[in-house]
Amino acid sequence: GSESSLFLWAVFSENVLGAFLLGIAVALFVGRGKNSAAMRAFFGTGVIGSFTTFSGITIDLASGGQSGHFLLMSLYIVLSITAGLTSAFAGLSLGRYMNYRWYISGGTNREGDV
Repeated sequence: GSESSLFLWAVFSENVLGAFLLGIAVALFVGRGKNSAAMRAFFGTGVIGSFTTFSGITIDLASGGQSGHFLLMSLYIVLSITAGLTSAFAGLSLGRYMNYRWYISGGTNREGDV
């Protein structure tokens, strides 16, 4: 029904947005001193990882499989991966640009601690 369709798009958009935010977080914390790995793990796995949900995709796919929508399931997987990767690369690009703008505008030293 329409409720299932709405949940499919909600999880899809949530994961694509999460991939974009993860791309930004990774770019912002690369080369930011001794705490960069811990900060990437905190924001990537902790904050953004709790926002996105692989289990939501799995439930959507399982319910689609039970109702015989294998073509829709396949399309959903391809779109999720493609949109997620595209969004992550866009986030990385934006994060790198933000780092560049921060660096040339006199922000903190890129080698300093966060």
